[in-house]
Amino acid sequence: EDDIWKKYFPEKINNQPIKEYILHRTWYRPRDIVRLLNIAIQQFPNETKFSHQIFDAINKEYSTQSWIEQTEELAAIYSPEEIEGIKKMLTALKCPFTIHQMIEKCETTRTIYSSLDNLLQKHRIGDVLSHLYSVGIIGNTGEKIRYSFRGDDELVIESKMKVHDSLWNYLSIEYRKSAD
Repeated sequence: EDDIWKKYFPEKINNQPIKEYILHRTWYRPRDIVRLLNIAIQQFPNETKFSHQIFDAINKEYSTQSWIEQTEELAAIYSPEEIEGIKKMLTALKCPFTIHQMIEKCETTRTIYSSLDNLLQKHRIGDVLSHLYSVGIIGNTGEKIRYSFRGDDELVIESKMKVHDSLWNYLSIEYRKSAD
């Protein structure tokens, strides 16, 4: 097994062991890992090894495909228009964020987009965030990173939250400096 890892993967990416890097780019599901590696193979068919550059180059496509899969899970609760509202809620968000920062963003953005306004007329922000947590779109961050797919039952709404790293590219998420 170690020979396979050494043959096809770098030892580390961004100072993380490769296995950890791949797991943190996914939702710990085999299908996510397969999707990640298949995108790399499709976009770089002549490469014989996965590299840091390859993983960087496929970020946008993996992020886009991941968003599509996550929204399929949301479709059990939300209409297509409401899912578009959720996308408006998250797009260009600065992470990590607090519930108060999310409320502020939603109140400003709902005046611009009818899809977000319609979403918030039917659903409370806390309920939407809880649903986003349950499918793995957001988690808690800070001293302890918490996600539902890691076995943490509920979102701690009072704690800082973040969008899953794999969705940052698609949603144009920005890193929030601590001074914000």
